[in-house]
Amino acid sequence: VADGLGSQVDSQLSSHLAVQLAVAAASEALLGGHDPDWASIFGEVSAAIETSLPSAAKGTTLTIAALRRESANWLVSIGSLGDSRAAILRDGTWRGVADPPKDHNELASSVTEALPVGDLDQVRAGNGLLVPGEVLALFSDGIGAAFGKGSGVVGAHLAQWWQTAPPLLDFAAQVSFQRRGFHDDRSAVVVWNTGSDAAAGRPESTDSQEAESEALNSADPSPGSERQP
Repeated sequence: VADGLGSQVDSQLSSHLAVQLAVAAASEALLGGHDPDWASIFGEVSAAIETSLPSAAKGTTLTIAALRRESANWLVSIGSLGDSRAAILRDGTWRGVADPPKDHNELASSVTEALPVGDLDQVRAGNGLLVPGEVLALFSDGIGAAFGKGSGVVGAHLAQWWQTAPPLLDFAAQVSFQRRGFHDDRSAVVVWNTGSDAAAGRPESTDSQEAESEALNSADPSPGSERQP
């Protein structure tokens, strides 16, 4: 997941290049039988953005996951720079991996770390284990700022909705939740470990799930309150 900085007119070019290069480098590492060296990969991506793009196109966050299968489990390695997030849903509770060091309020008053970056010590790395039935989610700050540590109402609803892989249109609606004050671009990549090589099934939405989602997305907030989730 890469999110171009809003202060840069053409920062989507940075995001696109960062994803292309980072995925290729991480894939090469996995094919070689080892975890990616995130500092090295982010350094290469940073250099490419710096040398190949104009100033108005420079500036993107990047959070990337590399997964290696070990029996029914997946070994997860995360590399991250900026305010995009990665989290694992385990037993109904979200656990952050390589979280940003500051919460949303602190981030809102400071400059977002982004590529190209001069100090590779800013690159965060983390590891995790995804066992059958668990979920890995990566998302930009349009979701992550409202999600926080995953213990609030947004995290609770996403945990409920994403216990299994939803139909794609339902997924799009779920990441389009309305919450006052959170209007940034939203990108999400979610992986379900089903415990097999077969693709995860996509169950049909129940009437109650659709009604709940519609209510959450259409209800007007009362004065002094926020629209839920």
